[in-house]
Amino acid sequence: MAAAKAEWKFIGALCVIAFVVRCYRLGSPPSVVFDEVHFGGQVSKYIKQRFFMDVHPPLAKLLLTAAAALFGYNGNFSFEQIGNDYLAHDVPYVAMRAVSAVLGVALIPLTYLICRGLHLKPISAALGSLLVTFDNALATQSRLILLDSPLLFFTALSTLSFVNFHNYNKSRLAHFTQEWWMWLVLTGLSLGAVLSVKWVGLFTVATIGLGTVWQLWELLGDLNIPPRLLLKHFTTRALCLIVIPVLFYMWMFAIHLSILNRSGGGDTFMSAGFQRSLRGNGMQDTYAAIGMGSEVSIRHLHSTGGYLHSHPHDYPTGSFQQQITLYPYPDDNNIWQIVERSHNNGEADTRDYHNEKFRQLRHGAVIRLMHLDTGKRLHSHDHKPPVSEAEFQNEVSGYGFEGFNGDANDNFKIEIVNGDARDPASYKDVKAIRTHFRLRHVLSGCYLFSHKEKLPEWGWGQQEVTCNKQSPLENSVWYIETNSHGQLDDRSDVEMVNYRPMGFLDKFFELQQVMWGVNNGLIERHAYDSRPLSWPLFTRGINFWVKDHKQVYLMANPVVWWGSIAAVGAGGAFIALLALRSKRGYSDFSAELTHYTTIISFVGSGWAFHYLPFFLMERQLFIHHYLPALFYSVLLAAVVFDFVTSKLRTRLRFQLAAVVVLVAAIVYFKYSPLVYGLEWTRGECDKARWLTRWDYACQEYPTAYSDYDEYYTSLHEHTVKPANDVFEQLQIVASTAGSSVHGSGGVVVYDAVTGNSLHSFKGSSGILNGCSLTRSSRDVGGIVTVAQSDKGVLHVYSWQKEQLHTKIILPQKLSAWCIAPNNAYCAGGTDDGRVFVWETTSGILLASFDAHYRRVTKLCFDEKANVLVSISDDASLNVWLVSRLLDEDLQGQLPVPYCTFTDHTLPIKDVYIGLGTFPDARIFTSSLDRTVKVWSLSKRALISTIQFPVALSTIAVDSLERRLYVSSRNEIYRVDLHAKEQSLRSGGDDDTHERLLKVPRDTHINAMTFSVSSNTLLVGCQDGLVDCYDVRSHQHLKSLGNGKNGVVDVHSLLKPVDLGGVSSASAISANVTGSTAAAASALPPILPFGSLKKTMGEKDREDYTVHARSGKQSVDDTFFDSLWDEEEGDVVVKEVKQNVTDKKSDEHVDKLQAELLEAKTALDKANKINEDMFAAVNKLKANQSADSGKNKRQKK
Repeated sequence: MAAAKAEWKFIGALCVIAFVVRCYRLGSPPSVVFDEVHFGGQVSKYIKQRFFMDVHPPLAKLLLTAAAALFGYNGNFSFEQIGNDYLAHDVPYVAMRAVSAVLGVALIPLTYLICRGLHLKPISAALGSLLVTFDNALATQSRLILLDSPLLFFTALSTLSFVNFHNYNKSRLAHFTQEWWMWLVLTGLSLGAVLSVKWVGLFTVATIGLGTVWQLWELLGDLNIPPRLLLKHFTTRALCLIVIPVLFYMWMFAIHLSILNRSGGGDTFMSAGFQRSLRGNGMQDTYAAIGMGSEVSIRHLHSTGGYLHSHPHDYPTGSFQQQITLYPYPDDNNIWQIVERSHNNGEADTRDYHNEKFRQLRHGAVIRLMHLDTGKRLHSHDHKPPVSEAEFQNEVSGYGFEGFNGDANDNFKIEIVNGDARDPASYKDVKAIRTHFRLRHVLSGCYLFSHKEKLPEWGWGQQEVTCNKQSPLENSVWYIETNSHGQLDDRSDVEMVNYRPMGFLDKFFELQQVMWGVNNGLIERHAYDSRPLSWPLFTRGINFWVKDHKQVYLMANPVVWWGSIAAVGAGGAFIALLALRSKRGYSDFSAELTHYTTIISFVGSGWAFHYLPFFLMERQLFIHHYLPALFYSVLLAAVVFDFVTSKLRTRLRFQLAAVVVLVAAIVYFKYSPLVYGLEWTRGECDKARWLTRWDYACQEYPTAYSDYDEYYTSLHEHTVKPANDVFEQLQIVASTAGSSVHGSGGVVVYDAVTGNSLHSFKGSSGILNGCSLTRSSRDVGGIVTVAQSDKGVLHVYSWQKEQLHTKIILPQKLSAWCIAPNNAYCAGGTDDGRVFVWETTSGILLASFDAHYRRVTKLCFDEKANVLVSISDDASLNVWLVSRLLDEDLQGQLPVPYCTFTDHTLPIKDVYIGLGTFPDARIFTSSLDRTVKVWSLSKRALISTIQFPVALSTIAVDSLERRLYVSSRNEIYRVDLHAKEQSLRSGGDDDTHERLLKVPRDTHINAMTFSVSSNTLLVGCQDGLVDCYDVRSHQHLKSLGNGKNGVVDVHSLLKPVDLGGVSSASAISANVTGSTAAAASALPPILPFGSLKKTMGEKDREDYTVHARSGKQSVDDTFFDSLWDEEEGDVVVKEVKQNVTDKKSDEHVDKLQAELLEAKTALDKANKINEDMFAAVNKLKANQSADSGKNKRQKK
């Protein structure tokens, strides 16, 4: 009795040690850490009752929510970004972390009790529990808002319950006693709990299941047990170990679904019926009957009910016609009108369906679908889809124009595949919601099809729709959700339909199916994913959090991990040796040896069940998936220690165990700064890196502890360090709104420190990378130029006023636009691959040539404007010597690029020219082929390729080329270029990269750049916000913008001296006063841009000279080359050649007007010829159609 009391005191001491280790500085760090982004965010959704979809069952998240609600959390904190501050938003994060911490503390006594239940000596049990206590990875996971601590707790509780049940089951007298039933029921409840935390709890179920099968096998061999009693043993175990866990699991989901009864972000994963059962997402009854002229929304049955969708954006490949996608949300762009096919292709449709007699749509009907918002018709033809490359798939597009009634490629035939058993008519008549049908393209025989393939950024990440000749049935079935028709609106006897209400079981089974599918779909690479083979030896951890020169890193205790895997190997060798001896006929096994064989087999099976199945998984895997297996390996280490030292004296066994625990504790505290986010020095960090793949960021730590005092003192100064930066945001109409209104965007200038808007230029709808600007100086005011997305026009603004300064008509609508850094030249690219180069000061067109055979995506000059770089959707990069483009002797020849790089296999989306002048600078490009490539201009060769797991879009390189950031959708990856120096020299490939940031919104990153000081990364997004991140800590500093119009370009610069008017300019320089101050804000004349090469001619160019103002000029005075009148101080263009009389000028104007009239007459004749040809082609098609019909009738 005294021994038992002393043992419980020892267990209490273990709990105290575990509490100190797990709960020390539990509130540190006081900001979001790693997956707290997900699970903390899900707690907020529970509080708000907003439905979400997660691959993990709900028990652990419900426990976290209970703690948060108990401490008054209102759910208003979004947990969007790692590093977001908790204290500023009054989040009870310590209470939520305490759930994990308390369960982590409870794991230690459970470990001790399991070892004692396995009949290990107290010293061995203490060793196992202390090794669990002093493991850094287990401690880290137990201090955060994560699921692993509850998972391990219920795993240990299940194991302890079964071990105790097994001990009672050894004695026939204890069968079916109260204690026997208690431990059996508790085992079942624990299994239900572990399964309700994560599905990997199935491995615990398998471990206990194997032990139960072994028990039943032993009972089956006992002939003293009658069959009726044996059946009772079977049924009680089935009830407690199968039925109870399943009921507990379902009960957790019943609580889960009862709380999450409002529409939320997870709706789109679920079926339409599930979505409609959520509050705020209900649908009014709709007309059942579908007829010609019905205006409907059509949903895909298999892809969780995405809507057939179109919007006014074209494919960048194939037919270049309007995009057809699958969109998960209700939207006006989902509405289609069912119209009858026309036998007179090309003639306007004059039917008034809403006033004609209603005609029911039936099986076999041939129809056309007209998109109401754009007037385009659903169309398919012999073009490959934009993403899928199978030969049996065709592109589906929106095609048509005003007055054109479509052609035969618009015809689709309805084939009903299923109906509603309660409505037999729905099997032959098309009924809303009840009828499931396929749409077969009449000419090609392919079926309208969609799958989970997503379109790239030009398709806004929406789901691809194609026409598939070999389509699986489940991916080509559609149904109509909403329906309106003019003939049905005023009738009271029209049948109405809606989704059937879903019961709990329907929702439960659908949710399990969706969770399974999403879980299996997590196959994309992650910056910190790893494979099971590397887990036992812990070759790499996970960087959880970096901020304020501290970090949290999932680091193992090498003593615990390496020692436990050695124990696994020793246990396996021991079992193999005994099996070999048994095979050779040895039968000298003692009771003690049999006992150790049994417990090693049981604990070893637990390790194997929790580890080996991961080798069969292709989804994302992380080192923390090994923690349950680690727990069993530590138990096995205690068993092996107990066996090896079983013949030793107690004192010697105690000393050996104490040495192991002491070494483990020393190593634990050595790495404790990574557990608690404590202060550390760079030298200590480097010394602690035993393996090179342990990639915690030692460079983030200072060289001495005293540096922290200096850092804390200057923290405020560090925060506002980029105070002289100004962020510039170019906005256009957000395409997600489906608006076709142009000109509602603009350019906005923000202060970097306050985030306030300083200035705005309205009335622009810019293209991607289509904003270019010039700096202001003492003598000349700067300007902002924006190439318009809807027409060939360049908007020009002055820093001094918000109104549009002037418009410049361009030869074509541009897809790319830039001004050289020295402001001497500007260039524009077009959708058909053409490039124009103008002289900025005069507007003279210097060069016009076909640079690519597909859309030019970006243009940029090097620092001295020696070369012009162009990239394109044709996956090529061309470097053009500006001197050759201007060479008069080469004007009649097609320009030849200085070099062409074609190593990319998919469209190049962004380019950056690095440090240095031509040809010493390097070029960086990002592409949809998932690579960043680095090129040498001097060698005209590729020098490095960096592989990424996703298609890439924008790229940003800091001013010293130390860091490279590249984006994909809403994720940002970083590459430290100084660490890649060897690969850049050798030309070798490098796939080392790290995903540091993820914009916490469902958006696309359109532009990135660094602040002037390179301390801040500016990220412009499609949802209209510019996110600012600290480069060193990756902390989100602020978001700028109104969230309305998508950001398509971002720049940073020093505040212009004339921003908002003259006063700011005059305040900058004490030398500028009086009339001089007035001149400081003056603008040079902005001349029209030429559409033909040498529009002004050499002779005309000589007629104009520029009189520059005397005095010292700023380095930025080169743009538009300051045109001044020396006497008046105003900007003028002075005509030097005085012998050109007014009469001669009038004659010249008359001549030009006559030439213009002649050109217009020729254009009218050409248009008339074109119209006649078009009419003749349509007439020929009609005759052919009539002849074809006549031949068919004759054959019949």
